[in-house]
Amino acid sequence: EQRADVTCCIPDLDGMTGLLPSARPTIVAARPGKGKTILGFQTLRRNAERGIPCLGFNLEMEQHKILARHLSAMSGVPGAALAQRRMGDLTERQWDVLASAIQAFSNLPLFMVTPDHPLGLLEIEAQIRFCVEAHGVKLVVIDQLSKIDQQGRTLFEVQTARIQGISRIQRQVNIPIVVLCQVNRAGAEAPTLEDLKGTGAIEEDAGLVVLLH
Repeated sequence: EQRADVTCCIPDLDGMTGLLPSARPTIVAARPGKGKTILGFQTLRRNAERGIPCLGFNLEMEQHKILARHLSAMSGVPGAALAQRRMGDLTERQWDVLASAIQAFSNLPLFMVTPDHPLGLLEIEAQIRFCVEAHGVKLVVIDQLSKIDQQGRTLFEVQTARIQGISRIQRQVNIPIVVLCQVNRAGAEAPTLEDLKGTGAIEEDAGLVVLLH
């Protein structure tokens, strides 16, 4: 089967990274509030707009807030009004463009998983396999690594098991998987690979690392 040309869909970034690797995970890492969730789900939506089936795991944020971000980006309606459900603040013109955005979004080949309980690697693998086989999914984004349910005696063991589990799944399905994760506080200003939180296995297993600051 021919591989889809999956990128971040941001021209300046794509010029540096090229196609997202299908054999090893892509890591997008930053401190909280630096835009990794925005980048991850923008990558999902823009690839879906190109007709590429995509799957997102939203393990951290409430579902309506993720939807608000997508619809705000597509319509230009302020995201705060949508996320806080202040629909009475919208003008008639904003309602019109929002309705068009909702229709366009509902037609995208974009599948979202927002669980009501912590997901472990086996559940994530089952969801990915199903969506690959049933819907032809070509890109997966997971937000975020630390929210995957995993047992271990230390943070090092837990994070290592998480990223190695994702790497194993990716080798089996052979499509790009983007994993969002945090960096240590020491890397808040200008993070390096050494600041990836919890384990050196993230750096070792990754095919591409994008550090935001």
